[in-house]
Amino acid sequence: AYYHQKNNEELLTAAIIDEAVKLLPKSEQKARLYYLTGQIYEKNGRSDLAVQRYLKVEKNKPNYDLSFNSQVNLLAAKASSGGGRGNVISEYARMLEDRKNKDLRDKIYYKMGTLEAEKKNYERATAY
Repeated sequence: AYYHQKNNEELLTAAIIDEAVKLLPKSEQKARLYYLTGQIYEKNGRSDLAVQRYLKVEKNKPNYDLSFNSQVNLLAAKASSGGGRGNVISEYARMLEDRKNKDLRDKIYYKMGTLEAEKKNYERATAY
């Protein structure tokens, strides 16, 4: 996988990691690999596969930071794959209210602004 990553063959890298991760027991390492493949798929326009990988992160004992980032990226991937931006914004708003996310609000606002900018709603994007 590392060889293909160095040769900028990202989808092949993700496919190899997907096969290798099946052999690992539930652990934080497995959650990290699912998160990594989710990021690769999202970057390459495969939001449907990214959503699947981000959902698998939660099932594999992630630490809080990994879980949080996975949830944030999951919502963005859902919006990109046609999951309804209004629902996603309301989910981000729910995350903002959670006390545990107080120090991480900047990441949530950034994703909210990015979603609004994609809709060409620049005024609202700037507000976020």
